[in-house]
Amino acid sequence: MNRKCEFLLRDVELASTIAWYQQKVSYPADELLKLWKLLLLNQFHDVLPGSCIQQVYKDAQKYYNDITTRGSVLLNKAVSSLYSAQSSNSSLNATAVLNTLSWKRTSVISVKSASLEKKTQHDVMTQLDVEGNTLVCVEVPEMGYAAVEPVLKVIRPVIIGKDERDGLIYIRNKHLQAVIDSRGHITSLCHMADSSQMRNLVSDGYSANQFVIFDDVPLFWDAWDVMDYHLETRKEVNDVIEHATIIEDGPLRASVKVVLKISDNSYLNQTISLDACSHYLTFHTEVTWHESHKFLKVEFPLAIRSTHATYDIQYGFIQRPTHMNTSWDWAKFEVCGHKWADMSEFNSGVAILNDCKYGWSARNNLLRLSLLRAPKAPDPKADMGIHQLTYALMPHAGSFQESGVIQAAYELNVPLIQHQQSTVSGIGLASHSYFTVDQPSVILDTVKKCEKSDGIILRLYEAYGGTVSATIATSLTVKQVIRCNALEEIYSDSLGEISIEDGTMKVTFSPFQIITLMLSVV
Repeated sequence: MNRKCEFLLRDVELASTIAWYQQKVSYPADELLKLWKLLLLNQFHDVLPGSCIQQVYKDAQKYYNDITTRGSVLLNKAVSSLYSAQSSNSSLNATAVLNTLSWKRTSVISVKSASLEKKTQHDVMTQLDVEGNTLVCVEVPEMGYAAVEPVLKVIRPVIIGKDERDGLIYIRNKHLQAVIDSRGHITSLCHMADSSQMRNLVSDGYSANQFVIFDDVPLFWDAWDVMDYHLETRKEVNDVIEHATIIEDGPLRASVKVVLKISDNSYLNQTISLDACSHYLTFHTEVTWHESHKFLKVEFPLAIRSTHATYDIQYGFIQRPTHMNTSWDWAKFEVCGHKWADMSEFNSGVAILNDCKYGWSARNNLLRLSLLRAPKAPDPKADMGIHQLTYALMPHAGSFQESGVIQAAYELNVPLIQHQQSTVSGIGLASHSYFTVDQPSVILDTVKKCEKSDGIILRLYEAYGGTVSATIATSLTVKQVIRCNALEEIYSDSLGEISIEDGTMKVTFSPFQIITLMLSVV
């Protein structure tokens, strides 16, 4: 819930800012401030890690629900104000999608309409999903919107099939191909950049997406500590309740469902999906968890040799060793990370993306994502119940920077926003972009109204770890751009004003630098 709420409020800020500028709709500053304070309260150092008493988590869940409910209302109001009510048609043709990220996106989305039958022709490709909704592939510009059209250009479909002799399921699109066994394990994973030299990135003799469970009994502080000796109690989760079954067979999305037994009290349902235009294999997982002093993880043994793994953090990344050469290295048996982790060699690698988890571990060629614990103090019911989480497996050529791992992780966490209208007030075009950045290493993270003036704040950062000059463009009418700090205090020295011409400005970033710009708009 924490990360979902973070991105929800980010989207509310962006949509509300555009609505305020374009439609003169009141910006919900007071309401946003209340919701951000609730979210930050839940990020207190005992609340978020899971080491508070039970009453705290009852309050925290209430706060998360409040943020989700009230934030969704604000988002819907802002998005609705962007779109005119000129059409009452509720067909697929009247759906528009908003992209709040600062790069173009091509994604398969599910539209609540069965008006188009599943078919593939020279100019049409659609599909009905398992719930009867229509899947379509859409292209949406940077920080902008696009109308969903029923007729789309041809894209290469996703292909899936099962070998009845050994039960293996083969799945591929233009970016990757994988082999899934009857327990949902990935026995082979290849990147399709060079089909003549495809390499299995899963370690020989092993399987990825292997769930494992550990005994988790710290010496002193139950919910606070994880001891290194828990790694000696590894047990594989291999009991199958329902073997892997194909539930969607393309052309836009192929999916496999599997149900595994963790113990007599716990089990998990997982749907493994690949979209036609996706760079990663997605694992939608629901865990029913009723354990005591257990630690659930998922493993990915990789055919990668590297002395370090790389982990996402806020506005950058860190690297941690994969070996145990020193006591300091050994102490990093469990590390923190946000949306992704990556292990790479010179010309290839594999990244694991996720939408809600923060614990990782890497030893030699084995990368693990930590999923659930079951401490009994100070809250005897900590983490008990049903959990929904999503992670993804992304093979890539080259480095994680140039292969788009950072962008893919954002896309997994920030879905396109749908709205059932076909045109945008004052624009009347099939698509439109409000902000663009010409360098992929520079990410426009925040768009919000100024706290104390009628300006707009842009907050950008350099994500790859290098110096770069970026051109930032906007379709808004801007008369002045001034650099400021995060508190929106204007710099008085030479860093201050930035020239802008025809909505375009140039800004130079040093490695991982965060830059905040204040735009005076007309």
